[in-house]
Amino acid sequence: MASEIVSALRGRMYPRAVVNLRPDFAPGAVIGASGGLVLRLARDDDATAIIALISAVWSEYPGKTLVAAADMPELLRPASAYAACDGRFWVVEANGQIIGTVALAPSKEPGVVELQKLYVARDMRKNGLGGFLCRLVEQEARRRGADAVELWSDIKLLDAHRRYERRGYIRGETLKTYNDTSGTVRYYYRKPLDPELVDHPEDPADMGDPWQALLRDRIANNASVGDGTMQRLSFTAHPASVGESYLQHLHHAAGFAASMIKGGLAVLVHAVLPFLFVKTGSGVIADLNTRMVTNRRQQMAQRSTGRTTATARDGRASAA
Repeated sequence: MASEIVSALRGRMYPRAVVNLRPDFAPGAVIGASGGLVLRLARDDDATAIIALISAVWSEYPGKTLVAAADMPELLRPASAYAACDGRFWVVEANGQIIGTVALAPSKEPGVVELQKLYVARDMRKNGLGGFLCRLVEQEARRRGADAVELWSDIKLLDAHRRYERRGYIRGETLKTYNDTSGTVRYYYRKPLDPELVDHPEDPADMGDPWQALLRDRIANNASVGDGTMQRLSFTAHPASVGESYLQHLHHAAGFAASMIKGGLAVLVHAVLPFLFVKTGSGVIADLNTRMVTNRRQQMAQRSTGRTTATARDGRASAA
């Protein structure tokens, strides 16, 4: 809700660690990719797809309607809003479509962070994604030296409550009523963090979770959530970020390389014999620009429009 960001914008200190503000926490930075799935930080231009996902979730419950500008204005520019309060906003994509979101913001209580915006697409329910997103926030909380994670969950979301309780969240007696379009009422949950897991954030009970493949290389290299390690080492992260498999990216990149070699040789000959290959070099450059920039942007825009329309139409989503 809007009040989440208002409270989060107040600066908070953590007792055991200083927050590490790294330059590679850039909007859209890919954290991990596996089997067509991509975990990355949100961008401001994800707003339409994220709002469509959350709107679909709310529409599953009678009387719940999301008006983002009034109810969650932070969603209009998610990356900027959470960067401003030293928070994080993650998204999980499947074949270019956002299927899950989660965010972290500093709490008004020192040493505590707040889990926010945990939503999972309906078709992705009951397969561990919601728990994985919880764990993502908990790992970042431990990295910051926080003692606990808190959250507020709509009283109607019974499946979400069971998930939180399985993960050790304890429901308090406090209820909060929000002055939003739907008059939302939420329970308060809190989970104390085990300080012994600060250096080894992976819970042994979660080792068999297939979603952990999105973070496995990061954990093996002892990198922090959101850094560039996975992006630098993975064979699939960059291809996935542009909507391609590894083999598709290999094919396209090799084609670009061949064209560049051809153009370079033509320009070299032209330099010595200016009456030969007069337009070959410029033609190759124009072709590469069309293939690499223009066509790719059009394809990504079409995918983005398609997934936003499909999400809004189907309404197949669930709050975690």
